[in-house]
Parts: sequence; C-alpha cells; structure tokens
Amino acid sequence: MTDKRDYIIEITARKDPLTCFKMIEEQDGKGFSPAFGEKMLTHTNNPKIISMLAECTAAALAQGGDFAAYEALVFGIVAGREINDDTRGKLQEAVAAHGRKADFDYIDGLPKFIDRDGRRSNLFDAWHMGEHADLAGRDFTGYTGIGFAPEVREINLSQAKNLPSAAFDFSGCRNLRSLSLRGADARRADKVKLPEGLEELDLCRNMRLAGDLSGQKKLKKLVLEGENLIENKLKLPENLEELHCSETKGILAITGNLADCTKLKKLSLIGCDLKGCGLSRLSESVEELDLSFSYNMSRFMTDITAYKNLKKVTFNGTDFAVGDLKLPEGCAAVINGRAAVGAMSGIETAEAVRMDKVVKAGRSEKAAPERSKVLHGMIAGKRAMMSRNRA
Repeated sequence: MTDKRDYIIEITARKDPLTCFKMIEEQDGKGFSPAFGEKMLTHTNNPKIISMLAECTAAALAQGGDFAAYEALVFGIVAGREINDDTRGKLQEAVAAHGRKADFDYIDGLPKFIDRDGRRSNLFDAWHMGEHADLAGRDFTGYTGIGFAPEVREINLSQAKNLPSAAFDFSGCRNLRSLSLRGADARRADKVKLPEGLEELDLCRNMRLAGDLSGQKKLKKLVLEGENLIENKLKLPENLEELHCSETKGILAITGNLADCTKLKKLSLIGCDLKGCGLSRLSESVEELDLSFSYNMSRFMTDITAYKNLKKVTFNGTDFAVGDLKLPEGCAAVINGRAAVGAMSGIETAEAVRMDKVVKAGRSEKAAPERSKVLHGMIAGKRAMMSRNRA
C-alpha cells in the first residue's frame, strides 16, 4: 500500500457547496472520472457533495471500473477527512469487493484534520510515532488537537502542557491499550473519551476526567493518585486487576465498589485516610495490599485470614493501634521493609512490631537501637511531608 500520507488531498481552492453542485451537474453529461473526483476534493468537504462523489465512485467501480484508477479518489475521500457514515458505507462495499477493506479501514482511521466545512485543523503530528506515542512534558500551545496513528497502542501525555479539549478524545484510537494523563494540563477538558480496548489508565491528578469507568470492560490497571474519590463519584470496572490510590481522599466512597471487582489482585492505598474503611469490603481475589503511610486505619487491622489469596501486606511507615494481627497462611507482612510470615500474636502497636516483635520465618528478631533511630527519622520525615501535602 502507498504511504498513507499520499492519499490525503488538501483543500487548496475552497468553493461553496452550490458551486460544487453545479460543477458535478455539468460533469454529468461528460461522464464521471477519477480525475474530476480528485479535483472536487480540493474544493470542498461538504457532506452532501462528498456523499455524491462517493456514490458516483461506487457506481463506477460496480460497473467494472479499474480500482487502480479510482484508488486515489476512494482513499482520498476518507483520508484525514470528517465524513458521515452514509458516505463511508457507500465505499465500503466497493473496496471489499476488490479486497482492499483492510487498507480502507486503516486510512479511515487516520486523524481527521479536515472538518465538514473544509477547514483544516492545526493538529499536532503524532502519527509518525506509530504504536508508541511518548509526548510527556510537551507543550501544545497553538494546536487544536493531536493526530495519532491508527495503530497506536501506548500514549504518554504525562505533564503535557496546554492540551486542547479535542486532545482528550481517544475513542478513535481503536488499538490503544495504555494511556497516561498523569499531571497533564486538563483545564480545557470536561471528560476523557476512551476506546473499549484500553487496559491501563493513569489519571493521577486528573481523576475528574474519568467519571463512570464501569463500561471499560478490558481495563486492568488504574492509577488515581492525589484525588478526592467522594467529589469525583468514581465507578470502577468489574474486571480491574490493579488499583493504585496513593495519597487519595475518600477511599470509603469506593470500598463498596471494590467488592464487585472480583478479579482485583493488587491494591495500593499508600498515604490514604482509611477512616471508616474495612477489609470486609475487599474482593477475596486480592493478592497484594499496600497500606504504607496510611492513617486512621484501625479497622483494617483485624483478622484477615479469610483472604486466602493474600500473599503480601505492606505497612511501611504506618502508625496504628491493634490487638493481634492474623494473616492467611503463607501471607507475608512487610513492616518498614522487614518481612514477617504467618500470624503475629500479642502485637499492640506498630511501634512494638517495628522494635521488638518482628517475626521472620518463625524467628523473633530484636531491632538494634541504632537502626530504630534511623527508621524513626525516616518515618517522621515521610509523615511530615504527607501532612504538608494534605494541608
């Protein structure tokens, strides 16, 4: 197939729809030709005119026209242009009959930078990046959107600046599997439009764009850091496997929804306020749980032996008051980087765990005073930083 760019026909001599219609009428007596159709594409992208061109082209091919002669016109009608489904449908049958449907679909998937009024959008050219579009930190001042290749699978817009509202519509990226909008400038956007096949999504500092994600049936990994779940009324997809909510407020708002995530394997709630939350609302499928630097978490510290699939629980930098911490058989607890396996009995505070009663492979280990001092310093520093962030 010819390079996709070669099929794009720019509007170089724009004409109003009435003039274009008269030109088609005058040509009718002379016979429709590929050259005439291509010339019309340089004048307009009016939906009615383009539909007429598509109809004439399809009819010519159905009557035995040489596809090679009409190829530039067929693909030129859809390449980079906004067209309606009626126009698209008139051409699809013709290209399928000549074994070119895959090429047609690919070209139809090119970024649409010529609107229906014939105006050319100032799209940022990202389609040359192919499957992996890394645009992290880029400034999009002056652009009206971003044009991605039809085959794009990964898009990274983390920390991108001055993004136009049109840049948050990814619904046309049918092959997209991973999207990061971490810290991206989303002032001009209300919502993000996502393709059905998306598997990984990072909305750190931009959760308000998400809304209801329950329809994203293939989404496996979701990152939401530094957000307020109560304000954003998030709904999670049932097939989610990883959820990261570091320094996130309002965790209680999604705990009910978490029980419906029957495939959830990894849950990270680092630095979160866990007041009112309970492990009873987690899915039994969870294998890894990280509660490091979280606070108001006394209700979490109960008998969690019912979670038979739980393999690892992490409590680094966490301060809590509990009775016995009972873990499922084979589950490891990591407290300030030190591993413990099995039930830990007689533990009254995290301080006791850190200094006196860490159990590792069935042995008690007493922490050295020097190491404890260093550890306390690290925890105090982390806590102070998180307090400033919450403030």
